[in-house]
Order: sequence, then structure tokens, then C-alpha cells
Amino acid sequence: MTNQTNTENKIHEEAKSSEGLENQQHDDQLKDNPPEEQSCSDAEQKINELKDQLLRTLAEFDNYKKRSEREMSDMAKYSITNFAKDLLGVADNFGRALDAMPSDTSNESPLIKSLADGIKMTESELAKAFKKHGVEKIDPLNQPFDHNLHQAIMEVEVEGVEAGVVTEVLQSGYKIHDRLLRPAMVKVAK
Repeated sequence: MTNQTNTENKIHEEAKSSEGLENQQHDDQLKDNPPEEQSCSDAEQKINELKDQLLRTLAEFDNYKKRSEREMSDMAKYSITNFAKDLLGVADNFGRALDAMPSDTSNESPLIKSLADGIKMTESELAKAFKKHGVEKIDPLNQPFDHNLHQAIMEVEVEGVEAGVVTEVLQSGYKIHDRLLRPAMVKVAK
């Protein structure tokens, strides 16, 4: 029994010394990082996370605000797009009417002369209204073909004209601010 008692005592002493070692390590940790410091570092970490989240939210809101302003500006600029497209046919018809009139109306009756003047004035007023709202005519005659603004209807051989140059405009094109409303239909030199 003495052996057994001695062994039990040794185990008991080792457990106590092991327990004492753990307690000493725990005490050392508390000395190095007291609970107050641990809670402070946790609080600082939480504060940093919240600051980061706040900055991201502010940046996201700023981007949203800029995007909304840009969309509102675009809406104001381009809100009449469909209406302007509908009026392009009217502008075309005024142009056709003027082209059908004789170029010299001085020999014509006063009625024909008044009609021609009225069509010219109405076309002029329509052009002013278009300009006021940012709608402008594209006049590509004798300019290089641009597939962004023009629609080539046919290619023709024209002497003395470089290939890729617009030789005739069949239907005028229009832009509203920087967007295309309708491409100009053109003949292009081969």
C-alpha cells in the first residue's frame, strides 16, 4: 500500500503543480492583458468595423445621389424624344412642299407666292422650336460617311468624288443633344 500511496501522492502533487502552472499562466495573461484591455481592444475593433461600414454607406449614398442627378438630367434632356420623332415627318413634309414649289415665285400668282412664304415661315418656326429643345438637323452632304449618323441606301460612282463621301441626302437625319433621333439616309460614293 505504501507504494500505492506514494504513487497517489506523486500524482496528486503533479496535478497540483500542473494546476499551479496553469493558474500562473492565467495570472501572467491577466497581467499582460487585463480584462479591461481585452474589452477595450474588442471595443476598438467594433468601432473600426462600424466606421468602415459608415464610410461604405456614405460612399454608396453619394454614388446613388450622383446617379439620380444624372438620371434626372437625362430625363429632362430627352423627355421630348418621342414627340420630336413624331414631328420629324412634319419637318420632312415642309421640306418636300418647298422643294415642289417653283424656285422663282415672282412670276406666279399672289396666292402661290403667299402659300410658299407661309410654308417657309412655318418650316422656319419648326426649326427654331427644334433648336430650342436641342433637336438639330444632320447635314452630311459632301462629308465622309459615318455609320453612327448615316444610313447608306446605295453606293454610286461619281467622278471626282472620293470613295466613302456622301453624295446625296435622301432624307435628313436628326439628333437630340448628343443622341441620334434618326439617321440621315444617304447615297455614298464608291
